[in-house]
Amino acid sequence: MTWTKWSMLLYALAMIGMGIHGTVVAHEWMSLIGGGGMGLIVLVGFFMALKMPIPRAGYIVAIVVALGGIGMFLPKYLGPKGVFYPHLVIVLLSVALIACLGGGHMAAMAAKKKEG
Repeated sequence: MTWTKWSMLLYALAMIGMGIHGTVVAHEWMSLIGGGGMGLIVLVGFFMALKMPIPRAGYIVAIVVALGGIGMFLPKYLGPKGVFYPHLVIVLLSVALIACLGGGHMAAMAAKKKEG
């Protein structure tokens, strides 16, 4: 398993864990729906990337979810009630996932170019 797939798995588990934490601690069911939903969708993308001969679709699913996380939580963090956790943590994790997937893509393209 490549480091790009590991980053997808860790992101998915972090989102699910944060959703459960928000539900248990703050009694907010939207945390479970949002965080758990994001995590489950990235898990589907992870399994797509793991099992398909060309994993591009799984990576795209993960990038779309991460961009959605940034789009949802960056304005909340920059707003009047922005807090480090969970707003900025989700933004930073999402940016890190996109960076990992982008780096993996660039490394794969460089290897492909080097081969032929």
